[in-house]
Amino acid sequence: AFLYLILEVIIRSLSTALVVAGFDWRAIFGIYTVIACATTFGMMFIIDYPKEEDNDDESSDMYSSCWNKATVVLRLLQMDPKMKYMIGINALFGFAGAFLNSYVNGEVVVNVLHDDD
Repeated sequence: AFLYLILEVIIRSLSTALVVAGFDWRAIFGIYTVIACATTFGMMFIIDYPKEEDNDDESSDMYSSCWNKATVVLRLLQMDPKMKYMIGINALFGFAGAFLNSYVNGEVVVNVLHDDD
C-alpha cells in the first residue's frame, strides 16, 4: 500500500508541476490518459501464481460460494478480537477521502486556480 500511496503523491505532484510549467489541462489529462493506458497494458505481464490445491472438497465448496465471499469480512470481525480495533482506521480513511474529494476539490481548488469549473 505504501508504494501505491507514494505513486499517487507523485502523480498529483506531476499535475502541479505541469501547470506551473505552462501546460493546459487538456495536455495534463492527455498525459494521465497515457499513464492509465500504459499501466493497464502492463497488467497483462503480472504473473498469476497458481493457487494451492486442497484435497478437501467441502472446504473448496465453502470458499467458492458467493455468500461466503461476501461475508468473509464479517466472519473475520467476529472471530478475530483484534479486528474491532481496525474499524476506526478504515472509517477515518473513508472520511478523509470523502473530505478531500468534496471539500478540498470543491472549495480550495476553485480558490487557488481562480476557476469556477
